[in-house]
Amino acid sequence: ENIINWLLFTNFDFDFIAESMIDDLYKGSQEKYSILGNMKYEVLIVPQLITIRKSTINLLKEHMEKGGKIIILGDLPQIIDGDYNKKFNSTFFCGCVINNTKYDLIDALEPYRQVDILNKDKSRNENYLNQLRDEGKCKWLFIARGKPVETLKLPEEKVLTVSVKGSYEVWYYDTITGEKYKINANIENQKTIFNQIAYEHDSFLYRLIKKEIKDSVKPTGNS
Repeated sequence: ENIINWLLFTNFDFDFIAESMIDDLYKGSQEKYSILGNMKYEVLIVPQLITIRKSTINLLKEHMEKGGKIIILGDLPQIIDGDYNKKFNSTFFCGCVINNTKYDLIDALEPYRQVDILNKDKSRNENYLNQLRDEGKCKWLFIARGKPVETLKLPEEKVLTVSVKGSYEVWYYDTITGEKYKINANIENQKTIFNQIAYEHDSFLYRLIKKEIKDSVKPTGNS
């Protein structure tokens, strides 16, 4: 549960992969990615385990050999397939182990970040959830409140700064009125950055249209 909350509320999207399904889902690794089912993954996170399946070890080794990232939280597994006579060989994976803490995990994942949501003071806002979906020439980003709001508290306006990896033209889709309009965004350090005024119960839907553009020299305005 801790790992789930760490990832969700620091704006990382992820999937669960059951060890029991690897034989059925795994289609090989190539060019930094492993393909499982219809999805491909550059980073695989292994929680702290005592036993690990042989099929999982094979996947992790192939993933690393093809340039993918492996993160193992806490201690390495001790045995294979629940058999105490089959000891886990830690030599290959020693460099993948990090402390089983929120900030060590987020630091390790930072180079792979796709979305970030910041407060006005540049601190990370950890109250929102997001989903980013790829449709080829465009992506859809949905952001919604993920934590309870104090019921007696008066609505408070906040300015959020949203960043998305890549260069995009940003369109806001109002799911209540059906209206859509383009909003101002800057391209900085290969990221699309825009501001959003938000209240506690707001949610937001954006269409991100890919474009080729150089980094902005100066801001173009706020939404």
